[in-house]
Amino acid sequence: GWKEELLRTIDADVLPACLGGTRTDPDGNPQCNTFINWGGTVPQQYYLTKNIEKFAKKEGVKRVLIPRQSKFEVKIEITELDSIIEWEYEVKRHDIGFQVIWEESNDSGTEITDLIPMHKFETELEPLKGMLKCKKLGIYTIVFDNTYSWFYSKELCYRTRVTNAKEKD
Repeated sequence: GWKEELLRTIDADVLPACLGGTRTDPDGNPQCNTFINWGGTVPQQYYLTKNIEKFAKKEGVKRVLIPRQSKFEVKIEITELDSIIEWEYEVKRHDIGFQVIWEESNDSGTEITDLIPMHKFETELEPLKGMLKCKKLGIYTIVFDNTYSWFYSKELCYRTRVTNAKEKD
């Protein structure tokens, strides 16, 4: 078992009795509290649990419910080359598909390019963040895709920001 495995690496006279060794405190306590700090309560700011309400209260965050088998799109018009689109989002439960596309309308129709291919992400512990430098003018669309979900709507909190490259330097 695990005690034998520990004793292969650690001498019995060094390993506390509670872990399979022979060492005790001077008063005979097998937990060896005089030289082992067994920890305590972890402060809440260090918890790695999802807290969508905390993110939802940040400046510029929008909340939307994406029905099952549906998509939600955020269209951003870019009028200056090398602008940077930044995003941050979190889903209350489950995962959501994420994609960024670019489209440009011209005389021959609309050209659509997949810049960040569709991929499902979970935001279990913290919001997902990203950025994209815009090499072309036109409409950039951030797609949150829930079309694959037959049963669940998704509560999405997100924010986007556009800056020009000079502001980032």
